[in-house]
Amino acid sequence: PQPESGPLPPLTEADRQRGFVVYARHYLECIYPQTRPRVEDLDPQPRLFATPGEYEPLNFVVHPLRDLNDARVIVHDIGPVPAANIDIRRVRFLRARPNYTVRYRYRVVPDVLERFESLDLAAGENTRFWLTVRIPDDAPAGVFHGKVTFICSGGQAELPVTLRILRFRLREDPDRLFAIYYRHPY
Repeated sequence: PQPESGPLPPLTEADRQRGFVVYARHYLECIYPQTRPRVEDLDPQPRLFATPGEYEPLNFVVHPLRDLNDARVIVHDIGPVPAANIDIRRVRFLRARPNYTVRYRYRVVPDVLERFESLDLAAGENTRFWLTVRIPDDAPAGVFHGKVTFICSGGQAELPVTLRILRFRLREDPDRLFAIYYRHPY
């Protein structure tokens, strides 16, 4: 079963009127369709840091209080990072067998980063948006600000984004090989 997420925290009148709540958690934490935000998750102000040439994830979740149509995400420049360097996807939920070994049972899990133009969102079912920010190779060091806008039939929400670009570049070690190993249980 999915982890119990508790009740919705108190909502603002603005959230109720526009019909959705925006929240965020660390990108490695699973968000299921019915996960509820915690008080500390609300009104996110994403912060990321990177080096020139690096890719960094940024994510946020929309929890619709009612059905919403024509949901879109609009990115803006973040300092030296042009909007064209920010890839926008949504996390699609799929049915998966627990541990790939159980038969005739499944659960709904976050699985695919899918491209989209606009979406219709069902009441009570989260949609996580996943943005990948590519820092230009010639980006200067410093702290920069930008924003991401979520817009739909209910209204819009702006997330202020802070990006810290470090002074050095990450280097690859040619003597190391990184890979993924998977052994199927059957």
